[in-house]
Amino acid sequence: MINLSQQSRNLIKTWNTLELDSKKVILIALVCAVIIYVDFAFLIKMQFRSIGNITAKIITLKKDIDTLDKNLVLMQQSQNKPAISKKIKKPISESEMPQLFQKISDIANKYNVKIQELKPAKDTKEAKTKGSTPSDFNAKLLTLDVLSGYHELGGFLNELENADEFIAVENLKIVPQNEGFKHSANILLKTYVEK
Repeated sequence: MINLSQQSRNLIKTWNTLELDSKKVILIALVCAVIIYVDFAFLIKMQFRSIGNITAKIITLKKDIDTLDKNLVLMQQSQNKPAISKKIKKPISESEMPQLFQKISDIANKYNVKIQELKPAKDTKEAKTKGSTPSDFNAKLLTLDVLSGYHELGGFLNELENADEFIAVENLKIVPQNEGFKHSANILLKTYVEK
């Protein structure tokens, strides 16, 4: 009997130890479950958010790189194009003044600008005093009275200043007319004539 009771006591001790160990195992399992839950609930969500932000940044950077590559190609193509030569303005001779008047008239007709009067200005001293002029050339002023629309006048003046001959607008006075969309303009043009 002693032997049996000794064995039962050992069995009860082992059972109590196993029961105590199973409580520890359950406690450890609960702690692990809480840690896993907290990890998934907070840390993993934050990691997924940061991965999403990084992915969005990567997409934006890829688009920026593509745009940069396209602009770089365009820039290299524009550098490979031959340079546009600047047009050199030429002064006219005194004998070419009638052709200049005809050219001004042709440009005016092209832009539907009605020339009311075109004549050399009376005071050429003003042309000599404004700015420095080369000694081989005389500055000539031309007065031009026109009637036209605002945009047509702009196109007319632009083509005059981009002509082969040196023509510059020195003064411009625009007066709106009472009827319609036409404007009266008084233009002072400057050109250089070879001596």
